[in-house]
Amino acid sequence: MKHTSAWLIAVLAASLIAVAPVAAQDTLQQRKLLLEAEAALIDLRAAELLSGKMNDAISRAKAILIVPNLLKGAFIVGGEGGNGVLMARRADNSWSAPVFVTLGAASVGLQMGGQSSKVLFTVMNDAALEALLSDKVKLGVDLGIAVAHKGAGLEASTTTAARDDIFQFAVSQGLFGGGALEGAVVEPRASWNDGYYGRTLGPKAIVNDPDLVSPEADALRAALSVR
Repeated sequence: MKHTSAWLIAVLAASLIAVAPVAAQDTLQQRKLLLEAEAALIDLRAAELLSGKMNDAISRAKAILIVPNLLKGAFIVGGEGGNGVLMARRADNSWSAPVFVTLGAASVGLQMGGQSSKVLFTVMNDAALEALLSDKVKLGVDLGIAVAHKGAGLEASTTTAARDDIFQFAVSQGLFGGGALEGAVVEPRASWNDGYYGRTLGPKAIVNDPDLVSPEADALRAALSVR
């Protein structure tokens, strides 16, 4: 019995050692994403043709979602996707703790070459925020979206939704023919949220808890407060 218990303890210890680096790496990835989101916001504000409309949209937004490195595939048939940070505006005008999300889509005929984009979405009403916090949603279908790229005005995309729930601002590198993230799916990344906060928390619980600590997001909050 003693030998069996010792063997079980050894197996459990080895399992914990094996898992620990993965959890630590996940936390590092989340912290890195928060830093990248802050840098993306600064770069987007540096795009002179975007900054005025974007700052106005941020000042009125119920929430923001930043995807600092949205990757689009090459050639005619490709895909796009990236990790993002969502923060909601609280009643006192401060920004909530971050919710980590993924954005992904498949596209056909949208691009001729690879692309990397920095994208900021402003969520303009409570219904849109509720949808993003509740489940995965499809942009341009479940939620209407209006688009502004560097060098262009803010224009509504061709969507099945009748309203503009979200404004999209982006600067891109690489060859790209344009177009909104029509059909892109946004959904919470549960494993990243649970790993970052050390317990299971849904997106609504994260944004509605004023006492939730997220010091790594302080710099991003400060950057969002700058006009």
